Amino acid sequence: MLTQIQDKVIERINKNIKTENKNIHIEALDAMMLEVARMVSPVNIFVAIDSGNFSNMTLATSFKISIDIDIYVVFRETNREQGRRKGIYPILEGLTQLLMFDYLDMKESIYHLVPAGMKNITSREFAENNLMIFQLTFKTAFNFKRTEEDAPDLLLAGLNYYLGGVHDDPPETSDIIKLGDQKKGGE
Repeated sequence: MLTQIQDKVIERINKNIKTENKNIHIEALDAMMLEVARMVSPVNIFVAIDSGNFSNMTLATSFKISIDIDIYVVFRETNREQGRRKGIYPILEGLTQLLMFDYLDMKESIYHLVPAGMKNITSREFAENNLMIFQLTFKTAFNFKRTEEDAPDLLLAGLNYYLGGVHDDPPETSDIIKLGDQKKGGE
């Protein structure tokens, strides 16, 4: 479910950017974010699910996971203050309006996205490379039941992805694993 949510956020942003200018780059968060941002385009958007909390829904059968979806927007700067007021702020506001209260076409599976925060997290390393990075955080949640048949499939898919052989070859697993019925209401 986490991969599906992350992919849907990326898809939603890509679908709604209406510009002839192709100098924007959108992808899942990459460990090489600095290198990508420095070389790819003036505006880079990275999406990650970095944290979440579990809460018990019904005694020992169903849990709710509340997750944080972090969107890192990296800007190549030309004029710091003018760029912030005339370029960065409208992009951050637009992304917030685009995603707030959205179900990502998964209304039966997740709770709507709620904006939770915005922060300039530019590090010294990014600033020295003439880059500025803002983090937007949204919250959503979904419920899931413990099913013994799903656990081995999930574990094997993850392990096969990382340990399944030479990394030059594509993994032998799908990026999306279809599990049993996972309704938002937690049956």
